[in-house]
Amino acid sequence: MSEGKFTYSDSEITELVLSTYSRLMMYVKNALRCSKEKAEDILQESILKFLKKRADLDRSKVESYLFMIVKNESRNYASRCHEGVKLTDNAWDVLASVDFSEDEREEDTALDIDTILKFSGTFPQRTREIFQQSRIEGKTHSEIAETLGITERSVENHLKNSVERFRKEFRS
Repeated sequence: MSEGKFTYSDSEITELVLSTYSRLMMYVKNALRCSKEKAEDILQESILKFLKKRADLDRSKVESYLFMIVKNESRNYASRCHEGVKLTDNAWDVLASVDFSEDEREEDTALDIDTILKFSGTFPQRTREIFQQSRIEGKTHSEIAETLGITERSVENHLKNSVERFRKEFRS
């Protein structure tokens, strides 16, 4: 194995899986709105795929790779088994992607759902309303536009502004 490649021992693999399992489980269960049993099935399948690929991984990207496998398996399940159900970029995706980011960061900067909701509370009222309907409730741009009596372009602009605010606040 070349330097920097995945070199975890069996006990380190077990520790890694156990330390990320509950976060990954919460992500799958909430992103798919499925039962605990189905979420466990998806997560276990993801872990098996991860274990088969581990020798080819750069050690610094192991957690990010594990998360990407789980996210892709969740998307595959949604498209394969639940026609019409899709995994949207909602608050759970934001939480999970920041939580499992490859970027170097301090441990206490990972966002939780309460932080996301609290920070979105600082947005102007219309932007907050659009952000919550899109990212928390999973509504489409057209659904939001129709509900609020505005154009889809206006919805897109509000969401773009909210994403920029999150990046400025949490990625600096």
